[in-house]
Parts: sequence; structure tokens; C-alpha cells
Amino acid sequence: MLIPDKYKNLINKIAEAFTEYEILLVGGSVRDLLQEREPKDFDFTTSAIPEQTKDILLTIADLNKNNEPMVYEWGSKYGTLGAIIDGQSIEITTYRVEQYSEGRKPEVQWGKSFFEDSARRDFTMNSMGYDIKNNELIDHWGGQMGIRTKSLSMVGMPVKRIQEDPLRMLRAIRFAAKDNLTIDTETTKAIKENAKLIETLSKERKRDELTKILMTDNPDQGVRNLVDLGLMQYLIPEVNDMINLQQPTKFHNKDVYNHSLTVLKNVEPQIRLRWAALLHDIGKPHTYTINDGVIHYYGHQDEGAKMAYQILKRFAFGNEDIAAICHLVRQHMNAHRLTKNLIKDGIDVKNIAEYKNENGVSYKTVEKFVNKLDYWKNYDGIDKLLVSAEDVMKLNRADIMGSAPNRIAAGLKKFEITKKMVETVRENRANPRPKLPINGNDLIKKFNLEQGKDLGDVLKHLNSQLEDGVIGETEADKAFSLAQKYLVEEKHYPLVVSPVTGDELMKKFNIKPGKDLGNILKSLKNMVRDGELKGWEKDKAYIIVENMLKKVE
Repeated sequence: MLIPDKYKNLINKIAEAFTEYEILLVGGSVRDLLQEREPKDFDFTTSAIPEQTKDILLTIADLNKNNEPMVYEWGSKYGTLGAIIDGQSIEITTYRVEQYSEGRKPEVQWGKSFFEDSARRDFTMNSMGYDIKNNELIDHWGGQMGIRTKSLSMVGMPVKRIQEDPLRMLRAIRFAAKDNLTIDTETTKAIKENAKLIETLSKERKRDELTKILMTDNPDQGVRNLVDLGLMQYLIPEVNDMINLQQPTKFHNKDVYNHSLTVLKNVEPQIRLRWAALLHDIGKPHTYTINDGVIHYYGHQDEGAKMAYQILKRFAFGNEDIAAICHLVRQHMNAHRLTKNLIKDGIDVKNIAEYKNENGVSYKTVEKFVNKLDYWKNYDGIDKLLVSAEDVMKLNRADIMGSAPNRIAAGLKKFEITKKMVETVRENRANPRPKLPINGNDLIKKFNLEQGKDLGDVLKHLNSQLEDGVIGETEADKAFSLAQKYLVEEKHYPLVVSPVTGDELMKKFNIKPGKDLGNILKSLKNMVRDGELKGWEKDKAYIIVENMLKKVE
């Protein structure tokens, strides 16, 4: 077996230190090396008892900052010691034989040979050992054959292995999904016959193993095996209710179960997303209706979130995980709806930049969408983002991939539009634009405008002036003047509006409300009407009023 060069010094150092004892590399590291994959861990087994192993490790382990050997005894009760050697974490366990009682923790005794030790292991491909001193692969149970044929078999009698620890049924499914293996006939039969034993496991052990299955490269295969081998009915029986449940043919070519597995396969490998993908349509069996011959699942996302809550509680998930996964299930339809609305508004990826600079309704819709899908929770006075709108979008994209083939391309195109709009909102929030000192309602009130294109054009013009620094965020009077000028010169509005208001005149010239003030404002409007004064020439208006007041004196 070929040991990568970067690990040869580690292997040689351990082999030389255990000259008086047998020591073999075992488990996943052997399986990985035989398949020319990078080992994820280095586990060894030895004929040395734990006290002897500890004495040896103290001589070869790396030193910590206190100049002490990095040797750890966290598993010494079961014969396992850990250490850091050449910067690599390793574990060494004494040969063991195990006696199980009703599927609980095994009673451990030290073994006399690697054969005894290998006989207690779960799968044949995990039972092999590599004798690092003699450079010899030892395979008592046919592990190499399993790797070559991509077949997963249990060591010895599968029924006995399962009855020792029923978790091995879930581990078999996980290993098969991880490496795309076929579970052999005897193991398959044994799992089917003993599936009910899964109920004897703690909810935490079931949760952790299910999560590992969902996090493999083939989670859909894992779920199919759970269903086909009869385990799902004792884990999440609600999943079985989705089988053969038909969907509207306009959007789908799969039943709810197969659609959900496709979504699961296509979503990113994040724990919360994978669980949400499995459960996103779990509410459909409870919301099935037919109207005018068309299948509907009204409110299935809300029903699904309630069901997901109960399912996750059964597996003792933490409150944060439950809240996040239920939020994803509840909100997974909103991305579809937003995309549909944006398409109606005629938004295209090509004009996202222009769209970004508008204060129109559609952009505000996207902002509301982001606010709704971002899920914050406060813990001890600190806000924590449990789910982002982007997470919901990831689930949405996977949902599109589960649609009928003739709808996927169009669905992904619409998805990209929504995705870019969400990115625009994020960008704007990270680099907030200055805000206009006036809004559309102010313009409507001031100039008697109506909602429509002209109002939108004025706002767009004012925003460009704001970005160019012509007006500031607090210069409302200047903004009104620019708006009036734009309306008259560009839109040809027949506006007759005084450049200054009564309040401004009272403040500037200490004029009291009354007939005199009214006459001055009337004169200014007449001058605007006759072309002697522009509605935005505020400074000129002040000079005219000042001269008027001097004549009165």
C-alpha cells in the first residue's frame, strides 16, 4: 500500500517506537489509502495495553508551549489514547473484543490478536489493517473485494452486527451514500428484518447519523435506502406520505417524494439547507386539494413548517437549528413569488444597474423580500442572523432543479434576475446612497403632480443631481427648485409657483401674516407667470421682496 511521502516520517516514527508490539494502521485511513484518497484521520491498533502505549507516546509526541508531550487520555477507558506527532493528530487503541448487551455500550476487554479486533468491526472495508512495520496489508474479511466491487458488507453475520448496535443500519446507509456503494444482499435482508430495532437508539444518535447521511454526496440515495429498507417508518414516517403523491403536471413531472429528493440532491451541503430540502414539501400530503381538475397545495409551506418543528423536536435539535430550518421551509415559496413579480415589472438582468438607481415600487419590494427572509434572533442582547435571504434563494434554486425538465431553464433565468436584485440590495446596504431631502409625496403636494412616469422622471433627475453633489441630503428648498426647473424646462409643465414660501418670507424679513404678505406672494407669482422671474430663482426673489419692502418704508 502506497503511503504518501508527507506521512512517511510519521508512520516510520510510530513503527520504530513500537518495536516490541504489533501495531497496524486501521479503519478509514486504510480504506482511503487503498482508493488513493487523502486520509482524514490516522487510527492505529496495537497489542500494547494502554499504559504501555502511553509510555511510548510520551517519547515521540510533539511538545506544547509548556514543553510537555501532547498526549491525551480521553478514551483510555476503552483503550484509546491520542497524540500529536509531526503536527498530525493520531489515535492508538489496544486490540479489543467487545460484548454487547441489548444494543447499549459494549463491555470492553483487551484482545490478543488483530484477528479478534477486526472481528468486532462493522463493515469489511473498515476491518482491514496495514502492518506498518512489515509493510503488509491484512484483510481477514474481504474488505479489498468490497472496495473493488463497490459493495458494502458487514463483518461476519449481519444480523449479529446489527443486534449488537442497531446504529450500524444507519451507518451502512451512510457509507453507501457517501461512496455510492451497493449494500449486499445479506446485509439488506438483515436490515429489513431488524429495522424496528432503530427505535432502541437515543434520539441524539439517530439525529447525528441522519444528518451525516444528508451531508453525503448522494443524500437522495441515502433517503431512498432509508425508505426501501423499512427504516424511514421508524424515523420520519411523514416522508413516506409523500410517495406517489402527484403534483400539477404544468410544473412537475415527479411525485412529491421524488421531487423532494431531487431538491435534496441539488441544494448546497449545509446541514440546515439539507434538512430544509428534505422537509420543504412535507406539508403537501396535509394540504392536497383539487379545484377544477387541478391539484393544489395551498398553504403547504406553513403546514410544512409546523410539521418540521415537530419532526426536529423528536430528534432533539437545538432551538437555533429548529428555528432556522422551519424558517427555510416556511419561506421557500416566497422567492418564486418575488421572481414572478419582477418579471411582470419587465426587469431584466441587463438593466439591473439602472434599476438599482430608482426608488420605484419594485426595488422596495425586493428590499421587503430581503427583510422578510433574513431571519434574526436576539440572544443575550446580541442579534444573530440564523438564515439569510441568500440561504432561502439557495433552497429556491434547488427547488427549480426539481421542476419538470421543460421549466428548469426558464426558472433558472428568472432565478438569476432575483439573485442579482438581492445582491443589489446587499450592495446598497453595504454602501448606502445619500437620500433625497424630499420624496414623491412632497412633490405631489407641492406641484399637484400625479403618480406616474413624470413623477418617476423627476425623482430620477433629483437622484442624479444628488449623486453629482449638486444638492445635499438636507437641502429640501434647493431640491424643490431643481424639480420645478426640470418640470418647466424638460416636461413643459405650466407651473406658476413662487420661488419662496410665506413662511420663508416671514422668517427672513420678519413679516407678519396678513394682507401685506399675501400681496407680496401674489406679486411674485405674477412675475413668474409673466416670465420676469423663474420659479426656482429664490435669491432673485429675495432681492425683489427686499426692494418692495424698501419702497413701502
